[in-house]
Amino acid sequence: MATEVRYLRAFRDQYLLTNALGRKFVQLYYRLSPPVADWLRADDQRRSVVRALLSPFVSVSRLVVSEEAYDAQTEADRSIAD
Repeated sequence: MATEVRYLRAFRDQYLLTNALGRKFVQLYYRLSPPVADWLRADDQRRSVVRALLSPFVSVSRLVVSEEAYDAQTEADRSIAD
């Protein structure tokens, strides 16, 4: 997994999943993301635009996510890959 994805997942775990509004956002994301991912997969230019749009969120995640949360996400990703 890309470092950026790990930071976003750690942000989800450390901040979003700890409150009701954040959990609702994550639920909405998981409901809407599969068709969006399919749409993005079909076009390299779309993927580039979305990566650029997500860049500020990744930057904020890098600033606020604790090292422990990032490391935990890295370990979780490794265990999934095994």
